[in-house]
Amino acid sequence: MAQRAQRPNRYKIKEACSVKAVVIKGAGDIAVVDGDQQALQEGQVRVAVQRVGLCGTDFSLAQGQLGLNTFPVTPGHEVVGVVRESRSPHWAEGDPVALDPLLNCGSCEACRSGHPQWCNQVGVIGVVQEGGLQEELVLGAQHWVRIPDAVSLRDAVLLEPTHVVSTVLSTVNWESIGDLLILGTGALGLLLIRVLTYLAPHTTVWAYDPVPERLDRAVQASARRWSPQGAPAVDVVIDGVGAAASADMAAQAIRPGGHIVVYGVPKPDTAVTTAALLFRKNVQVTYSRLYSHDFSQAVAWIESGWVQASAVVSDELTLDQVPPFLREKRWLLPQRWGKAVVVVREEG
Repeated sequence: MAQRAQRPNRYKIKEACSVKAVVIKGAGDIAVVDGDQQALQEGQVRVAVQRVGLCGTDFSLAQGQLGLNTFPVTPGHEVVGVVRESRSPHWAEGDPVALDPLLNCGSCEACRSGHPQWCNQVGVIGVVQEGGLQEELVLGAQHWVRIPDAVSLRDAVLLEPTHVVSTVLSTVNWESIGDLLILGTGALGLLLIRVLTYLAPHTTVWAYDPVPERLDRAVQASARRWSPQGAPAVDVVIDGVGAAASADMAAQAIRPGGHIVVYGVPKPDTAVTTAALLFRKNVQVTYSRLYSHDFSQAVAWIESGWVQASAVVSDELTLDQVPPFLREKRWLLPQRWGKAVVVVREEG
């Protein structure tokens, strides 16, 4: 990581003595609390959090369904903010940054080969340790990604989900793809459609979601409406659901010799009953979980304008609005077609 020189601060951040944070104490037990400011150690950076995206991981965590966390915990892994204080030569006050939330041992074969997401000790900040749904976050310098000056923090909050998308799409050979189906058109599905418009302009992108409002948004974003009844077979299926029903749909939709990519998180009891059909069709199936520490592709896509918050974000919340949003499962309401973003403080 190159050393960062002191730079003019284009963000005006009010100093804090106490820190307001969302805390999940247990399944459905969620509150906003005031805590003490954390001391800054050598090699660490204090970031004034500005925006935090919510995703399915946060929703499962709030309902006690994730099984990977230790309560109490502050969620939030899609985080952008501004460096308030640095004890690292790589970062200076005023630098706009995004969180790289991946935790890994760094010494196993997977980590040494550049695949930290395969590490047996892999974890995510905001799940196994304190995350970004708070006014400031103190972490080691290696956990922050530089946001280009031309990119607003409103768009940069999509950096982590865009990195998920870039990792999913890296598994596909685009040279012979004519038709592609996206199952699940929430925020990540919409990001996939948006990126594919530029990355694979000659590929026909189909989309399916059982929620009409979400499918309508996908069609508005340039996808074609796909139906299980009488729809054409496709070369690639990208499954963002990870359920038995979506696995069955993917097996029916895929052409012989096709490729299914699953990035939706299956529940522990999910049973896939389509193995025989996939075998007969000679289908390749790839599971895509997490990502590497290299966010450069996602940064480039956002900087180029391929990814914009206006196309993906449907709701903006304050910290105080987060507990009822999570407790009452408001993300399931049909009018909430995209990503919810928590605005901790406005960009200066």
